[in-house]
Amino acid sequence: MKPKEFFEKLDAEGMKGVIEFIDGPVDSSIRVEPAELPRIFAFLKDDPDCRLDQLSLVSGVEYEDRFECVYHLLSTKLLHDLVIKVHLDKNAPCVPTVSDVHPTANWHERETWDLVGIRFEGHPDPRRIYLPADWEGHPLQRDYVFPNEYNGLPLTDQHGPVKKAEEGPSETTES
Repeated sequence: MKPKEFFEKLDAEGMKGVIEFIDGPVDSSIRVEPAELPRIFAFLKDDPDCRLDQLSLVSGVEYEDRFECVYHLLSTKLLHDLVIKVHLDKNAPCVPTVSDVHPTANWHERETWDLVGIRFEGHPDPRRIYLPADWEGHPLQRDYVFPNEYNGLPLTDQHGPVKKAEEGPSETTES
């Protein structure tokens, strides 16, 4: 099936929460309501025409006015794939977990929470996955300011001490 056919199937089945088909330049996708995500994923996994049985990627994207959670699904039996997108509130990005439907979401969602700051409601283990539990902020957010130290230890990048945001870029950065 092609992405447009998935959209038409969801529409024909009367699935609530299916918002729009997006014909993208690289990956076409379907945008859905956050609250309906687990139900839509269960349908796409169990339906014999879809059989999207593998969640290969969950990522978070921050835009000026919103966050977006992007899911890449694959059918290992029928060899087709689909991208699902969910728009989230800029001030409180939260979406229901899909880890009950796709166990691999457990780690993907933790990574997206840790680095981007999207919360996954109902997640069985919402701890950070890369950064220490007491780390403040989410490094891939636009307004994140990297700290100069952590627990008294200086933090550096490949060019030496990390510069504070107000100091501008390091003079040793490559051109």
